[in-house]
Amino acid sequence: MGFPYSWHKRWFILRGDFTLAYYDGDAEGSDLKGVQTLKMVMQSSSDANALRFEMANGSVMLVKAANGEETSRWLRALDPEPTAQRLALALAQLLRTKRDAAVAPGNLDKDVLELLRRFWDAMGDPAKEFVPTGAHWQNLGFQGHDPSTDIRGGGKLALESLHYLATQHTRLARASLQQLEQRGSTAEGIPRAFPWACGSINVTSVLFELLVGQPRYASLTGSTPATSAHDETRLARRFLDAVGNAPGPGDSSTPGGSGEPQGSSAPDGVGASLVPFHELHSVGFLLLCRYFLETPHATYFTFNAVLASLRERLEGQLLAGRLPVTVAALTAPEQDVARSGQPRTLCEGFLHKMARSGAGELRAALGHRTGRWFVLTELELAYYVDASLAARKGAVPLDGVALSLKHNAIKHAMRLTAGGESVHLFASGRFTYEIWMAHLQELVQRRSGQGAVGEWSAQDQQEEAARILQRAVRQSTLRALPPPTVASKEAVDPQPPVS
Repeated sequence: MGFPYSWHKRWFILRGDFTLAYYDGDAEGSDLKGVQTLKMVMQSSSDANALRFEMANGSVMLVKAANGEETSRWLRALDPEPTAQRLALALAQLLRTKRDAAVAPGNLDKDVLELLRRFWDAMGDPAKEFVPTGAHWQNLGFQGHDPSTDIRGGGKLALESLHYLATQHTRLARASLQQLEQRGSTAEGIPRAFPWACGSINVTSVLFELLVGQPRYASLTGSTPATSAHDETRLARRFLDAVGNAPGPGDSSTPGGSGEPQGSSAPDGVGASLVPFHELHSVGFLLLCRYFLETPHATYFTFNAVLASLRERLEGQLLAGRLPVTVAALTAPEQDVARSGQPRTLCEGFLHKMARSGAGELRAALGHRTGRWFVLTELELAYYVDASLAARKGAVPLDGVALSLKHNAIKHAMRLTAGGESVHLFASGRFTYEIWMAHLQELVQRRSGQGAVGEWSAQDQQEEAARILQRAVRQSTLRALPPPTVASKEAVDPQPPVS
């Protein structure tokens, strides 16, 4: 547009991928002036029909519609869900404010002390009075005598979420704490549990990053990273949409729920607008405990791997609309699965796989891998396009067949063989590899014995890739050869010459 007052008439086309093409004329077939990717759109405060387009490459364009109706049409196209977008941005700002509210050790304000006191009343030893510091806080999963030293990283947001979990879902909170306490230690003295309260604070940080920060789901799926504010709030919008369709957090009539009558109002000291987030935190923390307890041979040192798996599953399932956002919704499906006899999910998440046959096998030998969402049960290892589980791509049956597992920790590689059929898997990082190895190794050893699990060396991988390449080349060569011809009778048995 150049100088703000030197307007030029252009024909604009907004595409579905938020690219903006503009032409020097009155139609798309005119002379194309440029194509830009939109990052953010702002409406002018001085002119209601003027818009400021900020592009992904850093440039800025000022545009002006002919009238208010045309402006409204563009705004609807640029943000089809303006109300949801505003709510998502408001939620993000509120979460930032709470997270940035300091909880300073040795200088606690009265609100922080009151939240700690109520938390202690719900979770602490009833025979002991509330004291803000002391060794008794370590019994609740804090790492030192002063709980604020652990809480300060998450600010008041982490404290309010912890307080909400303890006061609104007391029975489930106490049960999870008791389960961890009963696990004891290994023969080497390594705790077979994680610090309960610190786990809660970590879940708050994970959810904050997902709803406010930049999610990592796009890099896992290979999709295009977010290039606009609308894309950056997609998880927050999915969360708010799920909250609108979920049972209330205080639905005490749900079997297996908290079991305490609760109203829809927020508990003292917790803002009502953050109750859905605190409820989601309770769901996330209960899932963290479940995943940790279900991970074979889990110890204190396994916690980071389980937390990374939790983050991936929360992100994928929230984006796919599968994540329960209330404790009532979380506990209800468990009983339905138990009644129906369906196999329990042992682990799920993103892995990269090599193609198992056909042309894809040749690409795999050359290093080509495809990201898939895997779901492991006792019966099969199924894989899907994404976490919605809507498009199933295949499965490896595991029931009633001999199993073996080869693994390479350096390359985060695993080769699972079931009844002669193999699938090659690659984790995106060490934590993902450790979680999947724990579940697959336990399953294979339980079915086929200790000897069924072994190292998958780099030489083994190179030799297997070479065999795949040779087989693919041989099959390609055979297909390229002309079909055999049948020799004529004359060629086989020539007639004698006529004398």
